[in-house]
Amino acid sequence: MPKFALITKGALVEVREYAEQPPDIEHKGVKWLPFVEEYPDINTATQKLEAITTTIEAERVYKTAPVHTFTEAELLAAAQLSFTAAEFRKDSQIGELQTGANAAIFKTIFAQENRIRVLEGKAEVSVEEFKTALRSLLS
Repeated sequence: MPKFALITKGALVEVREYAEQPPDIEHKGVKWLPFVEEYPDINTATQKLEAITTTIEAERVYKTAPVHTFTEAELLAAAQLSFTAAEFRKDSQIGELQTGANAAIFKTIFAQENRIRVLEGKAEVSVEEFKTALRSLLS
């Protein structure tokens, strides 16, 4: 069902759905205009919609949002934040392995890893090296 905007004294009052455009009441300064909403397609990896704007035109009320294309600096900052959030999540998961009931499992697996390394003739790994290896396994 089409939408129509109620305009009173040049200001948008409300938007309603009607089967057809309601009549204007000129002596009261009431006018009904078709209400059009259009939002451009965007590539969410490189663009975003900015603040929505509503414009009262002579024959319609038009609602849209301009497109902002990210600068190279903005894309780099977003990638860095994404990487940082992923690394934080991994660190949090590793931290959870070292607390509570999981601590015994972590210590057992760490000791087991070093026993195997010694049997293979390799040097033992430190706790930090072991955590780095576990972090690389997390997605």
